[in-house]
Amino acid sequence: MRYIAGFVLAPLPAAVLAFIWYSLSPGPLMPASMAVAVVLYLYAVQLVLGIALVVCLNRWKRMGSGMFALGGVAIAGLPLLLWVAIEAQWRSQDWEMVLRGPYWLAILGGMSGLTYWLFVRPDRRIGKGAQATAQTFS
Repeated sequence: MRYIAGFVLAPLPAAVLAFIWYSLSPGPLMPASMAVAVVLYLYAVQLVLGIALVVCLNRWKRMGSGMFALGGVAIAGLPLLLWVAIEAQWRSQDWEMVLRGPYWLAILGGMSGLTYWLFVRPDRRIGKGAQATAQTFS
């Protein structure tokens, strides 16, 4: 149940931060729609790449908060590399503008990974199966 709650709740703090950021930014950006776009992007990335990342980290016994934060940056940033490559074809002069969106979303992905870790706390679950087995036979 914690894994499902972590999956559902992990992108929400990143969406709140995106809403605040776009509310304070000058220009015609709509903060609510940007927050919804961030949530939908992070849910899609979690569904496609996040499950595989959690399985790999669980198998490698790498359950620290830093690994989940870096994993969140990686899984949110990898799909954006394709976007950067396509966007660079159209706007080759303005690299700052091309890289601003992926950089921001990758940071929000790291925040989402860290939030998932805070809800699930998989580092507390390592070795519990082995301990239970040892207590059974002792």
